[in-house]
Amino acid sequence: MGDSLTEGYTSTGANSGKKGPNAYPARLQSLLGSGYEVKNFGETGAFLMEGTSNPYKSGTEYEQSKAYNADIVIIMLGTNDSKNWNEENYKTQMTAFYNEYKTENNRVIFAMSPKCYQTTGNDITQEKVEKVYQAQKALIKENAAWDFIDMYEKTEGKENLYNTDKVHFTDAGYLYIAECMYEKITGKKAPIEEKVKIPHTQQSGETNYFTFAEGKWEAGDAQHTWSKKVDPAHPEATYYEVKFTGHKIDIYSGKNRMMGKVKYLIDGEEKAEGDLYNATNINSTFITTISDLEEKEHTLKAVATGERNASGTGSDILIDAAEVYVYTYREPEEAKLHGTITDNNLQYTQDKLTEVKAANKTEDTLNAWKNDTVTSEISLASIDSSYTDVTATASDFTGNGNTIPKANVDLKFIKSVQAYTGMPGYGDPDREVPKGSRQEANEVLYQDAGTAMNIGTNKLQNIWVSVKVPAGTAAGSYTGTVTVTAKELAEPLTFTYTLKVADAELPDATKFKDGFDMELWQNPYRIAEYYDVTPFSEEHFEILKSHMGLYKNAGGHAITTTIVEEAWAGQTYGEGTVKFPSMVKWTKKADGKWSFDYTDFDKWVTFNKDVMKIGDKIVCYSIAPWTNSVVYYDEATKTTVKKRLTPGSEEWTTIWTAFLNDLADHLYEKGWFNDAYIGIDERGFNKAAFDLIDSIKRGIPTPLKLKSAGAMDGFVEKKDLAMRVDDLNVGSIAVKAHPQQFEEIRQAREDAGLRTTIYTCTGHKPGNFSLSAPGESYWTMMYSYSVGGEGYLRWAYDSWVENPLEDTTHNAFEAGDCFLVFPDDSEAKVTKSSTRFEKMAEGVRDVNKLIKMKSDVPSMAAKVDALMDSVKPTYASSAYYLTDAGKQELASDMNTIKTKIAELTEEYVALKKAGVTEVDSVSINGEKEVELQQGGTTQLEVTVLPENVLNNTVTWSTDNPAVAVVKDGAVTAKGSGRAVITVTSNQNEEKKDSVTIVVKEAEVEEGAQVSYYSFDDVKGQKLEDEWGKRDGTLDASCTIEAGKSGKALNVTQDGKGAVITQTAGDLNDKDWTISYWVKTTSEFNKEISVLEDSTKAFSFSLKMAADRVSGFRVGNNGGDVLSYQYDFEKDKWYHITWVQDKDQGLAMYVNGTRVGDINAWTKNNPIKTPADVIGGTGFTGLIDEVKVYNRVLNESEILSAMKVKGLNIADTNPTVNIGETYQITTNLITDVEDKTITYVSNKPEIASVNEDGLVTANKKGKAVITVTGGGYTEKVTVNCKKVLYANSRIPQYELADKYLKDIEKAPNTPRQYLGQPDMVQTKTGRLITAYPTGHGHGPIIMQISQAVLPILIQILNMLTPILNMIVSLLTPILNLIISLVEPILNLIMSAITPLINIFMSLINTVLQPIMPILQALANIFTAVLGAAIQAIQPIVQSLISIFQGLINFITGVFSGSWSSAWSGVVQVFGGLWDGLVGLVKAPINAVIGLVNSAINALNGISVTIPDWVPAVGGKTFGINIPNIPMLATGGFTDGVSIAGEEGMEAVISFDPAYRDQNIAIWQKAGQLLGTLGSSSGENAGLTNTAGKLLALDDFSLGSLANNTSTVIYYDFSGFTWSPQIQTEGSGEDADDFMARLKAHEAEFFDWLEEFIQAREVALYA
Repeated sequence: MGDSLTEGYTSTGANSGKKGPNAYPARLQSLLGSGYEVKNFGETGAFLMEGTSNPYKSGTEYEQSKAYNADIVIIMLGTNDSKNWNEENYKTQMTAFYNEYKTENNRVIFAMSPKCYQTTGNDITQEKVEKVYQAQKALIKENAAWDFIDMYEKTEGKENLYNTDKVHFTDAGYLYIAECMYEKITGKKAPIEEKVKIPHTQQSGETNYFTFAEGKWEAGDAQHTWSKKVDPAHPEATYYEVKFTGHKIDIYSGKNRMMGKVKYLIDGEEKAEGDLYNATNINSTFITTISDLEEKEHTLKAVATGERNASGTGSDILIDAAEVYVYTYREPEEAKLHGTITDNNLQYTQDKLTEVKAANKTEDTLNAWKNDTVTSEISLASIDSSYTDVTATASDFTGNGNTIPKANVDLKFIKSVQAYTGMPGYGDPDREVPKGSRQEANEVLYQDAGTAMNIGTNKLQNIWVSVKVPAGTAAGSYTGTVTVTAKELAEPLTFTYTLKVADAELPDATKFKDGFDMELWQNPYRIAEYYDVTPFSEEHFEILKSHMGLYKNAGGHAITTTIVEEAWAGQTYGEGTVKFPSMVKWTKKADGKWSFDYTDFDKWVTFNKDVMKIGDKIVCYSIAPWTNSVVYYDEATKTTVKKRLTPGSEEWTTIWTAFLNDLADHLYEKGWFNDAYIGIDERGFNKAAFDLIDSIKRGIPTPLKLKSAGAMDGFVEKKDLAMRVDDLNVGSIAVKAHPQQFEEIRQAREDAGLRTTIYTCTGHKPGNFSLSAPGESYWTMMYSYSVGGEGYLRWAYDSWVENPLEDTTHNAFEAGDCFLVFPDDSEAKVTKSSTRFEKMAEGVRDVNKLIKMKSDVPSMAAKVDALMDSVKPTYASSAYYLTDAGKQELASDMNTIKTKIAELTEEYVALKKAGVTEVDSVSINGEKEVELQQGGTTQLEVTVLPENVLNNTVTWSTDNPAVAVVKDGAVTAKGSGRAVITVTSNQNEEKKDSVTIVVKEAEVEEGAQVSYYSFDDVKGQKLEDEWGKRDGTLDASCTIEAGKSGKALNVTQDGKGAVITQTAGDLNDKDWTISYWVKTTSEFNKEISVLEDSTKAFSFSLKMAADRVSGFRVGNNGGDVLSYQYDFEKDKWYHITWVQDKDQGLAMYVNGTRVGDINAWTKNNPIKTPADVIGGTGFTGLIDEVKVYNRVLNESEILSAMKVKGLNIADTNPTVNIGETYQITTNLITDVEDKTITYVSNKPEIASVNEDGLVTANKKGKAVITVTGGGYTEKVTVNCKKVLYANSRIPQYELADKYLKDIEKAPNTPRQYLGQPDMVQTKTGRLITAYPTGHGHGPIIMQISQAVLPILIQILNMLTPILNMIVSLLTPILNLIISLVEPILNLIMSAITPLINIFMSLINTVLQPIMPILQALANIFTAVLGAAIQAIQPIVQSLISIFQGLINFITGVFSGSWSSAWSGVVQVFGGLWDGLVGLVKAPINAVIGLVNSAINALNGISVTIPDWVPAVGGKTFGINIPNIPMLATGGFTDGVSIAGEEGMEAVISFDPAYRDQNIAIWQKAGQLLGTLGSSSGENAGLTNTAGKLLALDDFSLGSLANNTSTVIYYDFSGFTWSPQIQTEGSGEDADDFMARLKAHEAEFFDWLEEFIQAREVALYA
């Protein structure tokens, strides 16, 4: 009798545990057996004391218990009484109650109340129950004759047996109470309950085996067996039976949507029913428990009912069987705590208890490098007893006087969680988490083993052992121990480890990114949500330190950011509506523009970079989220909008362009641009996404594009896109499916400098889930490296489910797929590792050891590669996981790899110490000439001496790949001819050896030749078989025409070709090969069969029907087809070969290459040989060289069969580098006896050829080699090209900071941030300038120039002698004008100009001759001071104008102000002109001749406008500065003269260029001399000259528009600011002309802005 503790409250089973199979009375019944009958008269909520809310004596249980008249009565009442405690009442009433049941013949046991562990609340608490217990002890003292059991004492320290309310018990707790009662009743220790697994595959024995109804079941697999279709009329005929011995049975089976219902009978009595329906497939899951059985042999029978769940699908109903677990009792053993070192590649869950008990390994050896971590596992088994205060501690590791302190040894108790055994499906935020079907996963490294814990009876507790070997540790052998203690242990358990530290040091985990690293995507929002802290708050970051530290210490360095809301479509768990927020908040402004808030993004990245010192790779996920949606706040509607976009659409492009440009600016401003990668997965692999990403560029001096990182499996179909990803991750499933194609693209990416890694996720086996073996994570690293991966990626590091420390099941994917580490429910909040994460990290470390060995000692590369070649891609699996056998095999293989790595390490260390660097010799073993048949192979072996050379690696090469190719010494013969295979030492290229490969044509023996039709000698309608006797007849409509080789059959009417008289029936269902050349003229809109059998049911078809592809028809029905898809075209020759192998199936080859896979259908089904009709249904066109063989031809023989009569030259258009050679490969097939082949070059100076066809490229160009032999001639066009090498680079110059200043800053515009100009000056003087916005990462706003710089350079070069002359004349007064020159120097220094070097050279040139004569001219200087100042003033002003003009030009260029730039140019020339005029007026007129020489030189400069320039393309413009007239007193002179020194004079030039001007002067002079009158006309005054515009310093170039009277052209020649302006129409004066120009200035600059933008796009985008 008793309360809820007797009734079984919180136990599992029928009636929610009340008086159920796991209540302690029921468990006591099982223990006592059939000799006892146990009745449960417990009542939940019952008090002993009357006057309370529910006194026991007022209930029905009391009356029934009295009426039962039991032989043994157990009274356990008092726990509820603690709530209304009255000690005296309790003691008085308990005494009366006890005596009421006690008789002379029975036994009454007073059970004192179990301990309560609830310490808070107003109900039942530890303190209250303690008072009851003290009263109960007093009762025992007062009633010495009472029989009692102290359950309070027996439950001391057993809190682990209690339910979460800490008052009631778990099933294990109720069993413990039953065991205590058993011992009290019998005086013996209770028998031990064991759980025994009986798998469905165990089908024999004395007991514990399955029997399946004959003929009703399939063979099944390792996980389960399924029935055949259940007969609805007799469903009971489908059943299985299990004979077992025990008292309880758990039944497991598979579930699926086709599965029906099952009833379960024990010994013929129906006990339970099971529904095997599930929406997705589960191979083994719990169905039901049948208990309350007598401990003896029973028979379970599972029978189909013929019914199923309403949600079931499919026409058939099936049932299933997996395994059962039988509970039986055994006699107790000697109680002890057993321990053993176990294999940490496996999980040791409670069902492995027997296995652990049988093991007894207390010593082990661990192998480590310096700066390494090694791991182990210890399993503790509590045999027939429980243990409290269990701890484990480590000693120091010592050896040879050295010590690794015990602080480097980390011991963790491993915690178990529950995990769903199936896979609920892929991501669906609305799907519920599945119920039931759980298994234990022992994987959380949760508690320090130094903190005491308890182990229940017959339980396992595992300890993870981790030893960190510090960098710099002395090499050698160390010994250390792990000691386990417990309160009940008299002697501790000791485990001894020998740690061998190699004399090799592992790089820091932070360096793994340079070898092999691990990238795990993080979800910081979920960590904040779990701990209920504000995302990216100080509290959050404090938690993240240990969290990200685990990741960093394992080699992780890439960080995950989200740039859109729900990038993973809500597939991860989250408490809110949004499961995974965006770190960037999007807002669409009311004006339609976008703004982006990077607050979270910046905090997360900054934390990782500044605090964690990681984040050199920032993955921004994603431009291609799962739903291709973006979420933003719309200011106009004041709502949050979720918009689904189609990649590549206009809207998608507009939105993502805005965001990516803004993101790029932000990243660049933060200094993170080069670390960022735009994340893409399989859904987003489209060209539009890559085009957009590639268009976003930032950086100086060379703009760099945004990088991409993406996971994809479709690299075969999307190879072009796979080559565009900067960091590509490929799934292990895809790698296994396409190993050759993966290696090809991996190698291509490596050659292109691109990174390729491997990823795993849901569906991958081996896997990384809670129910996976830990060794599978180690395997994942080994496999990833073995296939060439440079790292490993997994999608989820920490997307925790609701309660990960109890159950890792999510509503999608396999349990544990979403995370690898666990939270901490203690106050410390230190993230907990897992066994699979630790094995993953161990694998990363070991791969980096292998990489370092190969790098340091290249001679070890072959052995390392051989070890990696031993990594198996698959293991035995069922459904979502490896089978137990598969896990065991994998664990064994991984231990072998660990052993091999240790052996390689020993060799590595020895070679590092004793190895040499010099290679003495390289030699190929064996003969120096090897003969192969085409398609044949041979393996060449090489010996490199000395044997201890560190780098014994070699490179193999061939001089004629058309004949033979070589890889790692394996030679494959490709075509007939000779090739030299050379092997060269990588250490010393002078050490090499070679062998000649002679390749002969593959030949098919005569005995294999059945029929051959060449069509060369057809007479009339008769077709002869040239190999056999299968002759035929041509249809009258057929003709014989020129074919692929000689003549061919021309089928002119649909399907009317040649019929072979004797069928090929003797080849039916045997091996055969049939080949032919074909060129059809048929349209591909119907069946086109080339060859058919006599029934026309079997045929080789270019197209099998209008709606089908090419292939092999195998019957007359529409579906009787075997598809071999190839895109054939009409009017084109193809060689087709069909190979039927009865052991393999049918294969199709086109032009020597197999199409698709071998189809196994033909090996199991009868087929007829399609060789009876040539030119079948739907065919018209040419057929040639039909050959039939009676065996399977290999690929080289197929290639040989392709050959036709002629030279068969492999390549008729080769490209050869100058100085290199090329072998023309021929394969002459001819009936002519003389088979001599000759080679003649038409241009031997370009490409010469010797008598063997070896071509030498001599110089650039093309040469035609005529090849003649056997009556055939072919021509080979050789393209000789020059190899270009970059021998020099343009040096880079950086402008000092003191020259930098803001020249334009417009907040909230694209020019808010302006980058520093970058310039390159080419040899010709062309100045190329890039001037970007956005801190140097924005669009380029200008590029300049092609003509300005050369003109200015020429001007300055020509001015140099003039200025030298000026200086020589002005020396006496130079000191006087220093103060006047000072403004010029200041302006020069402030100018940012690429001409500074030229000006410095000019200044040096000027000053050097001045300095020696300054003193000598001092007196002269003083004498002429007054006059000189007046004379020099205009010169100085002109020079200031010149330099100010240059400054304006440069400033205008770099600020984007084009009018300023042009005005600067005008100012230069205007100042120059004014200066020259000033010089004329000064006393230096003798230099006028030199000045005019310079002016004429300047006028000789012209620039031709490129054709693409609007309106004036192809025209020429230049400078037009008038000469300074020579001054003279009259007469004619061709020398230097001075005019006007005596008064007015007329100077007339005879230069035709100044004809109008000088005629006008002549007319004026004539008037003054009285010989001519005033006149007007064409030549009166100055004519309108566009060149005069250059002298107008107020000129501002405007947009030039057309009108009726004048056409004005403009041109900029790619931003060259020296316009030639031409007018057409009536003459106008200069002022009017200028006014018209200025009227269109605004329009012009609008056009110019558009023009510049268009140029930017063309040049940079």
